[in-house]
Parts: sequence; structure tokens; C-alpha cells
Amino acid sequence: MSRSPNFQAAVWPGQILIATVTISLLLATAGVSFSDELSLDELLEQYPGQILPLVQKYCVDCHSTAETKGELDLQRFTTAAEVRGDTRTWQKVLLRLRGGEMPPAKKTQPSPDERSRLIDWSEKYLLADARERAGDPGLVLIRRLTRAEHNYTIHELTGVDLRPARNFLEDSVAGEGFANTGEALFMAPELIPVYLNAARQVSAHAVLTPAGLRFSASKDPHSWVAEVAQTLKDLYGRYTDWEGLPPLTDYLEATLRYRERDLSANLTLEDFVAQQNYSHGRKLSPEYLQRIWNAFNEPQPTGVMAEVVRQWQASNTDVVKGLYDAVTHIEPANSSDPTDPAFFEHPPIPGTFDEPGPYGYTNATGQSADMGFIWNPGSHFVVDFGNPEPISRVRLWSGYGGGVRGANMEISFAPTSGGPYTVPQGGSFNYLTSVGGGTLEDGCKSPDTTGFYQYEFEPTTARYWRVAMVNTTSGHMPRTTAIQFGPIPDVVAPELTATITGIQQQLWKLNRQKSFLIGSIGLFGAHSIPLLDQAGNRRIDSDTYASFAELFPLAVCFAPVVPNNRDVTVELFLREDEPLSRLLLDDTERAELDRLWDELLFISRASVEELHHIKEFIGFQPANRIENTNKFTDLIPSKEAKAAAFQKSALAGQPGQLDAVIELADRAWRRPLSELEQGELRQLYELLRREQKQSHDAAIRTVLTRILVSPNFLYRVERPTTGEETVALTEWELASRLSYFLWSTMPDDRLRTSAAEGRLLEQEVLAAQTKRMLKDPKARALTIEFAGQWLQFRGFDEYDGKSETRFPTFTTDLRAAMNQETTDFVSEIIRNDRSVLEILQADYTFLNDELARHYNIPDIEGSEFRRVEGVGRFERGGIAAMGSVLTKQSGALRTSPVLRGTWVVDTLLGREIPNPPDDVPQLAEDEVNPDGLTMRERVERHRTDAACARCHVKIDPYGFTLEAYDPIGRLRDKDLNDNPIDTRAELENGETFEGLRGLQGYLLQHRDEFVKQFCRKLLGYALGRTVELSDEPLLVDMQSQLKENEHRFSAAVLTIVNSSQFRRHRGRNHPREISP
Repeated sequence: MSRSPNFQAAVWPGQILIATVTISLLLATAGVSFSDELSLDELLEQYPGQILPLVQKYCVDCHSTAETKGELDLQRFTTAAEVRGDTRTWQKVLLRLRGGEMPPAKKTQPSPDERSRLIDWSEKYLLADARERAGDPGLVLIRRLTRAEHNYTIHELTGVDLRPARNFLEDSVAGEGFANTGEALFMAPELIPVYLNAARQVSAHAVLTPAGLRFSASKDPHSWVAEVAQTLKDLYGRYTDWEGLPPLTDYLEATLRYRERDLSANLTLEDFVAQQNYSHGRKLSPEYLQRIWNAFNEPQPTGVMAEVVRQWQASNTDVVKGLYDAVTHIEPANSSDPTDPAFFEHPPIPGTFDEPGPYGYTNATGQSADMGFIWNPGSHFVVDFGNPEPISRVRLWSGYGGGVRGANMEISFAPTSGGPYTVPQGGSFNYLTSVGGGTLEDGCKSPDTTGFYQYEFEPTTARYWRVAMVNTTSGHMPRTTAIQFGPIPDVVAPELTATITGIQQQLWKLNRQKSFLIGSIGLFGAHSIPLLDQAGNRRIDSDTYASFAELFPLAVCFAPVVPNNRDVTVELFLREDEPLSRLLLDDTERAELDRLWDELLFISRASVEELHHIKEFIGFQPANRIENTNKFTDLIPSKEAKAAAFQKSALAGQPGQLDAVIELADRAWRRPLSELEQGELRQLYELLRREQKQSHDAAIRTVLTRILVSPNFLYRVERPTTGEETVALTEWELASRLSYFLWSTMPDDRLRTSAAEGRLLEQEVLAAQTKRMLKDPKARALTIEFAGQWLQFRGFDEYDGKSETRFPTFTTDLRAAMNQETTDFVSEIIRNDRSVLEILQADYTFLNDELARHYNIPDIEGSEFRRVEGVGRFERGGIAAMGSVLTKQSGALRTSPVLRGTWVVDTLLGREIPNPPDDVPQLAEDEVNPDGLTMRERVERHRTDAACARCHVKIDPYGFTLEAYDPIGRLRDKDLNDNPIDTRAELENGETFEGLRGLQGYLLQHRDEFVKQFCRKLLGYALGRTVELSDEPLLVDMQSQLKENEHRFSAAVLTIVNSSQFRRHRGRNHPREISP
């Protein structure tokens, strides 16, 4: 019999340790039921006189203590007590008696009556033993976390996928072939420093915050700051673009659509908008949308809002662009004389347009500081342009204003000589003006840098705007037209040529920290603002204009967060988001925004760093520029006060951060800490601070390390009470069992809450939690750790057992795709509670473009995975047709009907296959061979050896059905020697079938065997131990529940979690038999 060198490791995990059988099948075929009345004691009394002589006569020659063939020593069973002490061995005996394998054909055979007596007694004895021990929780050894559980638990605990155990040695397997079995999870001394180092690595990722503690993917403090800043940007980006502007067109369109909606739908504004698709992928704020809607439906709007509401009422969704212009480009109206009374005009929208009335100002400042711009009387821009459309923006870059809401910065422009300058029509103009000083109010975050201020004019459609500041001493300028540049900008006639006569001293005031000022030009015609209030003008006071300005600000936030990237800067971060907070965010989002800013300023130590930067800047200035540093020197006292306040606040927050570490220990240890345990951790912190002189930060990390190397974290600790009886798990122990069963990690908050309330022991609550957890994405761990180990696809993305020369398309990406297909497929069954029989046959799978090409399935584009229906016509569907399984159950250079057949018989059906003899010849490792034989022909020739035939006849036919798939799972009709593929199978009993569909049909006919195997594996994984004879009634119940519930996955899981085996454990004084 030939198998590859790694055959035992790949196919036989745990079977040498536990050769058990599904006894219910054997008992059912013998006509024995659990209702038989013969007691265990009565059966054991029969052993010395009726059974022992037969064992000694027919069995001990091969199975003596000296010669334990098949790992069976039957000579030691001389008394009933010795039989009772090792029931597992009698399961092996019964299986081989019924299979005719004992005694071997060359040995003396028992008479039919003697064989019948041996089988009958063994069946009844095993049945009686199972009945007496039913529900026994079994011997569950204390076990450490597996490597996978360690990684999953740290992820759940920290919220970051750190994987500190990724470099640990691979865990061994035991029990039913899983790594989470107690027998395999010993703690060797050399593991202690490994765990200690892993704990230190995790603690290095801890980030202290004003609220306590969080974890980062990085250990670099600069990255921690960048993470928070990016999170803030992301929060701003939910509703705005990079300039801090919300998609106002979408909001306006939404109000129009809602106004025109079908009233029979009875939708709220928020519900209606949730059904719509809008630009840029940004969502609309329900709060802001409701405010706009309310403003547009105000019964008696006044001032500017009256004009906007009129435009909205006259608009529809076909002309929403015009409505947008009406809101964002409020313009003064056309006037032939700059001293004439002014009135407002909006850019026309397609359709009718009413003549607007005149409005006047109380003074030329406009009283609109909230818009971020105030001008003095006589301060004008002259603009000449050649396009009537609103095509660009004009910006004044003046540095960044203060970060304190309401703080102002005034910049005084000194008079300068110059001009006259003439800007020809269609030309362009840039004017740089030197700023010779200024006034900086306390609280501003950036002084007016001495130097040049630049006015930029952007080219559009081959035409330019020309803008400069001009001196206007009267209401008229020859050959020029005045334009007031501010929150309500003017436009000028396109045929004029601008003449600049000089620059006058002017005062610009930046309010609410706008980084630039924006004006838009969108109409033909000459416009101006009156310099004086004149009788008869209708008035716009600050309140009526402010209502418009507050609803439609120039921008709602400073989206970049970081003002600049220079090494030395007065301010590290700029917070300007009052309009966003007031208009667009709900209470939860406002709290999140404030928390993030608090965390950013705390982690970055912004006030301390800013003080350091200012002093550093002053210290590096050369002597000839020292006078320029006075304005910075004046900032030092306020910066020192802020830094001191920060240090005081940070010190006051240290006890809260220690409390957060204690709370983390509560979660890490999966139960509430006792007062003694809490005190010990606090004492450790105090000891580190007082005697070892560690900083607060270092001491916190040391305490974290202590928590993560505690046995309470590294082990799944359960504390049974004294006594010989079984006892119920506590709520916390049950929560831990459930979470490590379904998620391979610690309980989440919802499960902990149920435990804390004392309700988890209630069957209904436990069932509800179980169903919830199965649907959670974290149940993917059950796919990987349970199904992946049982079906042998776990870690396939790292599998490298193929020849790169022979199979160059077997790339890292393809391996990852194969692995994800299988994982997604089983996860679909678990999370959507589908039938476990779909593992055998399903007409769907999960593919991306690369795997689809490998399978030759058309019309799949894109790297993302998606569920694909109808794959049966491409010979796919079900676990046996997946590339991960087919590839792994093959050799490096050839297919392997032996490996694939063994996988079907042993893994799927749970049939025992004897270990191969030690001296059997090996098959050729390469499918390309001079003899030209197919793999089928080589295996069939191999089977002529009698020593090999008894195994191969049981497994090879199933492997032959999968020969249509090459060594990397591609469908083929010829092998690598160009021989036709033969997928026919003929079993020992003469039954035949062919190919994948034939194999799947056979497996579904024998679904009971598959379901029993599935139940056995799932139960062994859930309990973390070998499935024993005492579990047989539970297995029967699992199978029954599956059948009654359409074989849905949850039926088996719920049966387990409600069982005595799962919910109880043995008392400390319970008899600790080796056998069940």
C-alpha cells in the first residue's frame, strides 16, 4: 500500500490516539436499543466465565502485552474491573469483529456461535456503559489558548488585529483531530518567555487617552496622532469634501424631490432621502436637511431668505443648478451709478424671473462677520472678466486664523505707492503687496507672517479675471467699475478695462478662522454697494442676513485638520467645525467629534509641543531679524499657561487610565476580578512608580504585560466545586465556553451582559445568544478552526506543496483565492443556517475573477468575491470540487486517488481505515512517467499486492471519481501523459458510479454516515476532548435534531450547548477514570 510521506500527518490526526467507532450504527444493525434492560453489572459478571476464555483462545496470540498488533493489548483484560477501565479498546474490538478482520484469515476462526457471543456481549456491554454514563461531561483538562485563540482573543480585547502569536510554533492536535484539545495544549517551560514577549509587544501598542485606553496597530506615537487626525478627517468626510463644503446641490435637490414626492408613500424626509442616491458617495445629514426644509417652508421669510425661498418655490429638479447658484452666489444688482441705491439680484434660472426690489445697508461694512470678511468703506476690488458664467473663484491667502471659536485676527495693509496699472481686456494680473505689521488678538493661532500676500486669479476657458485692491475716495472711478468683494460680491461689465491707481491702507478682519476668502462672479453687468445709507432704502439688518449666513455658511469645517506640514509651526492642529457641529451632526456624532479632538490634543501633547516650537523658532532667528519675533514672544505667556493646564489635566487623568487597565483585565480574564485581584494590580502599579521609578506610561504597560501573561488569560480556567457529582458551569464559565466554541475568542459585551445579569443559564437566553453569535462575522473563526481542521483546508493560503515549474499558475493569489472560496462557502452555511448536506453538494460557490478563470467559468469580473449560482454545469459545487481540497489531496507532481479517496472515506464518512504496513512500495511521485500509465492504472497495479489490497479496495474507488481534476484542481479530460481520464468507481459490493456527480450521489445516499461524522467532529471540537461512549446518546440526539430541522447547522450547535456535557463539569472529587 502506497501513500505519500506526509500521509499520516495529513489524513490521520488523532486516530492513532483514539480509534473509536460510531457505536449507534453497530447497535442498530444488531437490533439492540437503549431500552434493553440488561444491567452493566450483570454483563460484567458474564465476562470471566463466558467471554475471557474466547479472548484468550482466539485473540491474545496477536494482541498480547508483548505483541500489540493494531495497538491492541487484550491479554491484560483478565477481570471485569480491567474491562470497565478501558471501554475504548472494546469499541475497537467490536468494530473489527463485525468487519471480519479478527481473527485474521490465516488464524484459527471461532465458530459462528462463538463469534456471535463475542459480538453480542460486546454490543450489550458498550450499550449499557453508554447508558450509565450518559451526559457525563468527561475529563476536560485545563488548557491554554491555542495559537489561533490567542490571536483572536487579543484582537477582540484590543480591537486591533495584532496577531502576537503568529510566530508561535504550530499547535499539535488531539482528541477528534483539533488543536483545542486539552491533551495537546501543554505548557512547556520554553513557552514562558515566548508568551512574555508577546504580552510586551501587545502592551507597546497601548495608547493612553483622556478617556482611558485604546490600542493602535502601530507602536509609534506619531502614528497614533496620525490615526486620530485621519479619523477626524473621515468624520468630516462623511458630509463634506476636502474644502469642508457639503454637497449643497444634493441637499437642495432632495428638498425639491421631497416636495414633489408621492404623498401616498407617507415617508418622512429622512426616510425619503435614505432611498435616494447622491453624488460623491457622501451621505446627507438628516439634521441639516431638516433645517433646510424647515427654512424653505417658513411662512413669512424675511431679508435674504425671502429671495432664496422665492427661488426655491419657483424651482424644480430640472433647474436645481440655478437654485444652487441662488444660494451660493448672492449678488448685488446692476446699477449705472455706484452711489445709486443697491438691490440684490440672483443669477437667472431657466424660466421666469421677477424684478427684485432694492435693499440698503446701515453701513458699508455689511455687518456680516459670520461670513468671515469685513471691509472698510471705500475698499473695493476692480474686476474685469470675459465670461458671464460663474466659472471660478478668487482667493486671498492669508494664513490660518485662530483655533478658538470667535477669535479674530486683524491684518493692517500699509499704504504703498504704485500705479497706475492697466490690465488689458482678456489679460491677467497678480499683485503682491508687502505687509508691514499688524495687530494680533490674544487667542489667535497664527500671526500675520511678515512678507507678501498674494492675490490669485485662476484661468478658465482662456479668459482671466484681473483683481487688485484700489483706492476709492469718491463714488466714481474713471473707466472703472467698483466691485465689493465679500460675502455678497459684485460683478463688472466685461467690456471694461481695469485701471489701478494705487493701494490704500485697508483693514481685513478674519473671523471664525477661515483659511481663505471666496467670491464668485456670475452675471453680466456693473454692480456696486452703496457707500452710504440713503433714505428710502429697504434695510437688511444683521439678524435677517445672519439667518441666511448661519444656514448656508461658506464652509462648515476646516477639513484638513492639520494647517501645514512644516517642522516649526505655531499651531499643530486647527479646529474649525462649529457650523458642521451645529448644522449637520446629531448628538452622538457631536460627542464623537469632541472625543476625537480631545484625544488628538492629548496624544499629541499639542500645547506642550507648540510652546516648544515657538521658543525654538525665536531662538533660531538671526540678530538682524530679532525685531520680527516680538509678536511670537508675546504669545509665550498664554502658551505656557495652556501647557501647564495640559500637564495638570494629564496628571489628573492618570487614575482613570489605571482604572481602564483594571477594566481591561476584567475582560481579558473573562470574568469579574475579585477585590483582591484588583488590589494586587494596583499595588503592582504603585510599586513600579515608587520603587522602580517608572513613569506612568511605563508602569501602565508593565501592568498590561502582567495581565496578559497571567494564567487567567493564557488558560481557559474553570473552577469546579468540591464533590463527586457533576456541577453546572458558572455564567462566566459558560459564556467563555460558548464564545471559544463559536468564535475562538473571548465573550463580547452582549454575552458578558447576559452573564453579569445571571440570565445566561436560562435555556432561552442561551439559545438566543447562540443564534446571534452564529450570525456574527466572528463566526468565521468556526469555519476556519472547526471546518478548516476537519475538512483539512485551514491555512491553505500558505500551502506550498506544488512544483512551481510544473504549475506556474499556482500563484500566491490563486492559493489565497482557493482558500477564500472554501472559507466563504462554509461560512455561508454557518451564518445563514443552511443545510450541512450542502457541504456534499451545492449548486453555488464563491469566486473572484482569478479563481473563475482557473475553473474556466465565464463572466466573472473583478477581484472581489461573490456568490455564483449554477456552477454545477461547470463540474463545481460542494466541498469535493473545490480547488483547495483537490490540490491539497494531491502530490507535488501528480494527482493522488489514494489521498483523495482517503479524504472522502475518513474525513467525510468517518470510516476507519487501518494504518498502512511499514514495508509497502511507494508509487511514482511524477504523473509524467516513461511507462505512460495513468494514475488509475498505477494504483490498480499496486493493489495486486495482498498487503495493500485490503486498504486500497476501501478508498481508491472514491479517489478515481475525482481524477477529472488535475493536481491543482483544474478540470481536465486528459492526464499529463495525454491519456484519457477514467472516473468510474466500483466498490467491493459491486456498486458503481462515475465522476463528481456520481460521488456526490453516493455520499447523499449515505448521508447518515456523513451526518454522524459531522456531529462527532463538531461535538469533539465544542468540548475540547475526545468523543467518548458516554456521548453516544447526545450524538444520536444531534442527528435526530438535524433530521427534524432540515439539517440546518444551528440544530446541531443548539443541541450541544443545551447538553449536560457542555453546561456542566465534573466536581473536584469526581472519579477520574481514564476511559469514559
